[in-house]
Amino acid sequence: MAGGFDIPAGSIVSDQTDSRFGRAFHQILVDLPSDTYTDHLFDIAFLPNESKLATATGDRVAIWDTSVHKVLAISQFQGSVVCLHISTSGLLAAITHLFEGSSLYSRITVMNCDDGEILQELEIVPGEIRAVRFSPDPQWLASDSADGKLRICATNSFDGIAKVFEHRNITFSTVSFSYDSSRIAATYSDKSIAIWKLDGSGEPERFLLGHRGVITSIQFSPIDYSLSSSASDKTVRIWDTNSEVELVTTSGSDQRHAQSVIRIE
Repeated sequence: MAGGFDIPAGSIVSDQTDSRFGRAFHQILVDLPSDTYTDHLFDIAFLPNESKLATATGDRVAIWDTSVHKVLAISQFQGSVVCLHISTSGLLAAITHLFEGSSLYSRITVMNCDDGEILQELEIVPGEIRAVRFSPDPQWLASDSADGKLRICATNSFDGIAKVFEHRNITFSTVSFSYDSSRIAATYSDKSIAIWKLDGSGEPERFLLGHRGVITSIQFSPIDYSLSSSASDKTVRIWDTNSEVELVTTSGSDQRHAQSVIRIE
């Protein structure tokens, strides 16, 4: 997640990302030791059962016990940690951006969410990896990047890229798996959304068109193949990915969104 949020030490971070489950806001006390705290929160990720939370601040990832607001582990990386995701099995994936001179490189690190142990460091790739997501089953890890490739590897070994999806050499910015892990969606820089079947030929099965601004976030429903998307055009749209039909649109014109919508979950 680009940009991040400036927060003072000792403040409360409230996360509403589990609203799709009808749950109340989560609150975690940010009290990292002063010698490890950078005052810049780049991303947060919850374990699906809400027992743990991971936070990315600068070059560090902290794993929290949410019941007692206690830090269980802090890991330090070379470079800046910009994106996190936690699988249903308790694996934590973190994207790190590194600079060598004026060149940007990216790496994905997979950790144990119980104790912060690093399980696997995937190969460093040139350019910017923008998002990382585990599939719900959780057999797959997907990452999308500025080179226009959507890379998917198996989580049982992380020993190479199992699938690569690409189309039109247009860069991706965010990705989401369907509830049954059979489909994956990714956004293009041309304001479209592509849908693939994981067992398909590699060509997109569907395209969703309608946003007039940069798409900032997408999320499959946890119960069916509908997909929500948000964009800088101040709209949130819900799509039927079986038919490419746009089911619902909310926009700034009806006073629901006065500014760009950054993220949905």
